[in-house]
Amino acid sequence: MAFISKVGIWMILLYCFMCNTKANADRLPTIPEYSDEQHPFLLTTPVKIKQLRRAIQDSSWQSANWLRLKAQADKLLVEEVELPPRAGNWEDYYIDTISGSGLKRGRLIGDWQWEHRNPVSGQLMRSSPNIPSQDYDGVVLSYIHDAWALGVVQLGLAYQLSLDKRYADKARKILLAYARLYPQLPLTNTSRCRNLNDQDFGKTHVQTLDEAIWLIDLVQGADLIWPLLTKQDRQLLQRQLFVPAAYLVAQPAQITVNIVCWENAAAGMVGLLTHNQHFIDLALHHPTRGYTAQVTKNITSDGFWVERSATYHCYALQALITLGQAATNAGYTVDLAPLKKMLDAALNLAGSELTLPAFNDAHTVFLQEKEYLYEWGYAQFHDPTYTAVLNSSKRGKTESRGALFLDWAFVYGEQALPAALPRTVKSLNYPVAGYGLLAKGQGHNSTHLYMEYSPNANGHAHPDQLSFVLFKGAEMIAVDPGINTYGDPRQWNWYRSTAAHNSFMLDYQRQKPSSASCLEFGQAAGADYLMVQTRTAYDSLRFIRTAVMLTENLILFVDQAQLYQPAKYVTIAYHQVGKWLNLPAADSLLVAPKSGFLGLQSPQGGRCPDGVSLLGILPSGRQVRVSTDATVSTDLITGQALRTVNGPVASAYFQRQAKPIMTWAWCVALDGQQIAVQVESLTDNNLATRKAKALLIKLRSAQGKQWEIVVNPDQQVLPSPRLSSRLLVAER
Repeated sequence: MAFISKVGIWMILLYCFMCNTKANADRLPTIPEYSDEQHPFLLTTPVKIKQLRRAIQDSSWQSANWLRLKAQADKLLVEEVELPPRAGNWEDYYIDTISGSGLKRGRLIGDWQWEHRNPVSGQLMRSSPNIPSQDYDGVVLSYIHDAWALGVVQLGLAYQLSLDKRYADKARKILLAYARLYPQLPLTNTSRCRNLNDQDFGKTHVQTLDEAIWLIDLVQGADLIWPLLTKQDRQLLQRQLFVPAAYLVAQPAQITVNIVCWENAAAGMVGLLTHNQHFIDLALHHPTRGYTAQVTKNITSDGFWVERSATYHCYALQALITLGQAATNAGYTVDLAPLKKMLDAALNLAGSELTLPAFNDAHTVFLQEKEYLYEWGYAQFHDPTYTAVLNSSKRGKTESRGALFLDWAFVYGEQALPAALPRTVKSLNYPVAGYGLLAKGQGHNSTHLYMEYSPNANGHAHPDQLSFVLFKGAEMIAVDPGINTYGDPRQWNWYRSTAAHNSFMLDYQRQKPSSASCLEFGQAAGADYLMVQTRTAYDSLRFIRTAVMLTENLILFVDQAQLYQPAKYVTIAYHQVGKWLNLPAADSLLVAPKSGFLGLQSPQGGRCPDGVSLLGILPSGRQVRVSTDATVSTDLITGQALRTVNGPVASAYFQRQAKPIMTWAWCVALDGQQIAVQVESLTDNNLATRKAKALLIKLRSAQGKQWEIVVNPDQQVLPSPRLSSRLLVAER
């Protein structure tokens, strides 16, 4: 009875929501008539359209892009408008959950039914519409909804540039078909309304995020042909499609801030098109979710998006630009300066090959694949540093994906760009965002070490404090798993496990949601360094990690742990592309426990009483060696991690029995050279002081080169006042 009661209440609320949406639609103001000259456009501007009409007559990159856009629009002209009869499914479900491989659509086997193929194994799979995670046909329907919405934008642009009414007529036909279909579609979500706590709904999609992006395309495309539509057409679109969809995407109390940006953009675009002040105020000025609130509260002082993911940084930025530019075009005063801050933060953090690390829920981001953001940014701010991202030979060739219209070079880009400025990557630190970069060298020979110490403040964070990623030019060496897809069960039991990251573990347990801080960042004797700590990743454990980039090919890590309660093991995890070449003799007593290591394949253990000297080889043939100190015997567990890059990933876990005060000194040599590592204490062990020991680390290469590094996190008083600094480096 309790369940029935809960379902009944939910259905009543749902009915009230739908009635409220209809009532609001019935009270819509009359839409004024427009002329072509008066219509402001939301995606672009009349001035830009006129410039493009002239430019595509020349043999410029815009003319080539116009031919590509025209070909896409011409293809749509001959397609019959046949809309899917139901909502699409969540794209993240389009995966073989056994192998983790994304699926591909196969042959048509019925009305809106297909075979689905695992491209790796070749296995064919059938859709099960009643099981949300196996409704593969539904995912294809989602793609089709998105393709029609994107087509409206392409057709609208084709009309504006050619003034060929065939394009406008086809866009109108698609829009009116959706206006007739939309009222008939029921509300649904990723659980097919079985999870009563899931208030994230859609009608053409199963969540507001996808519904919002689909809606943005339809509004942008309709806007481009709006003056050609009859008053009756506009009223129909407003009452049956745009306003109900805007109320839907703006309805949930969404807490995922990047999604709020897309919902705002969709609702705001509807408001700007239909002169609905409710939606305009909601999108721009709502005190918690509006544009102003988003750019004020959710961009750190470092310029990085609050979710601390390079992928979501760019994703949120795209939504903010979409709304900000549309509002500006429509005559509203919008502060776009925070968006430049986001563009700058990503570019400054990017390595020599314009890559950003896959920390938290992210993929490795290649900024040249995000060039559309910098096309808009250069046109808006004329910052010459953005030209580093804009490759003139590829301008305007970015393919739109799903419902995302990405041809921003065409609609925003300047016709000519200045020569790209030389770019030097320097070490930097974002203490609020919690990202540090140590960099040495130039171009393909440059080395970039990224360290993460960001607060676990949102649902996209991973339990991996003080983890790092290492690049040599374009070559990835030490990897972070990032994400595969949210529909993959391994996203939760491996990708978000501490063991999958270059971090540390206590008794094989995951870290808690935690915070960290930077103790020191700087340079000494030509070496760049970063010293960070956390006190909250585990109860009664303080962990300090110091990274020192001595040369382009040698990075030292000094890890210090202070335990205030008994424990069994502390383990350092390291994941490198490729495979290991010189594993120690296997010891059957050393096997990685299943708890915390669910993604580790073919594990084996070995004892290293004299320290670890582990040689690995990358797919390129580069040999990289990891060497540890021999102060305390180390147990080494190795194996193959789940594939997270284009190639195998070799994992190593350096494990020692827990003691109140612990130290690891270890280094990664990118040229494969053998390094002897020695650790000396400069202060006594005294856990009661809660201060970390001051250490002297001595390194010696096989060629006889030597370094001495003093690491003194708590600046304990030493005989020489000079040694009281947190870090000193001397090369001999």
